Amino acid sequence: MEEISRKYQSLFLVGAAFNAVVSATLAAPKIFFPLLDIAPIPDEPNIFLDIALGAIGIFGVGYFMASQDFPRHSNLIELAVVSKLGVNAVGAVHVFYHQTISWQVFFVLFWDLFFAALFIQALLDLYAVEKKVKAN
Repeated sequence: MEEISRKYQSLFLVGAAFNAVVSATLAAPKIFFPLLDIAPIPDEPNIFLDIALGAIGIFGVGYFMASQDFPRHSNLIELAVVSKLGVNAVGAVHVFYHQTISWQVFFVLFWDLFFAALFIQALLDLYAVEKKVKAN
């Protein structure tokens, strides 16, 4: 099991770093949104932005934990996959139907689909190893 943790350690560390960058961006939108050409820029505190910031930060901590011991924290990665797929579905509705978020925000969300695919592969590898261990 230690081998599979080492195999995916970098993936989960990159996921944690990605979430840290996104969290920093959401924490200081007046600084980062203009740099990334994201509109609209919130002009006052926004509870939904703050909730997103907290959730993204917490998931980043979970990815760091998985980087240290993937089998032990695989349930966090399972939850992350479901969350990433759900966030992208909501984002797609808002960018294409409601047109309430910019394509730049959706582009960031799209990266979550990329991570979801990689996380699914990591989980499938883990399940295969666990199945092999149980069979022996």
